[in-house]
Amino acid sequence: MTIREDRPVQSREVVIERPDGGRSHVQPHPQLLRDDSGAVVGAVNMLVDITGRHRADAALGTSEEKFAKVVHNSPHPILAMRVADGRIIEVNNAFAQFFGLTREEALALFTEKPAQFDLVVTDLNMPGLSGTEFARRLLALRPDVRIILTTGYSATITADVARELGFRALLPKPCDLRSLGETVQRVVTEPAHPRPA
Repeated sequence: MTIREDRPVQSREVVIERPDGGRSHVQPHPQLLRDDSGAVVGAVNMLVDITGRHRADAALGTSEEKFAKVVHNSPHPILAMRVADGRIIEVNNAFAQFFGLTREEALALFTEKPAQFDLVVTDLNMPGLSGTEFARRLLALRPDVRIILTTGYSATITADVARELGFRALLPKPCDLRSLGETVQRVVTEPAHPRPA
């Protein structure tokens, strides 16, 4: 295609099947070869293997599904809030049962009385507002709120840095159900204390 269109064609992914039947996802980076007069005489193509990225994306999707199941099955009241506008988008059954409300009524209650909730789980990378900025705003409103940071980029933030930012725990993704449950249990049972100024 690069030679036919007389230009480099990039940003397309290709799946290559090897002789052993295995498949690799690659991203081609073709470059035209020209003679001294500028006429195209060939092309060179470098293939970048992105199979690992595809596997990581699949693992992250699976991790997020497991995380959602743990939240919904947790015996602790949990809710999910959209950062951009503060709108509650989900509560778990324990939340609704704890307050004796339907999910819709529970969402309305939290919007009115956010001080009644003790645990927030947030991701480091969120659209519009980072998890660290979100936590900063929450801590400004409720210095004693417990916040767990989840991230698939644990190389960029350590547990010590997370604690300095006000998080009670750092939970690397993908995580299994046991580590999520143990982290939530540890954080909700530790004493609530305001973050030092």
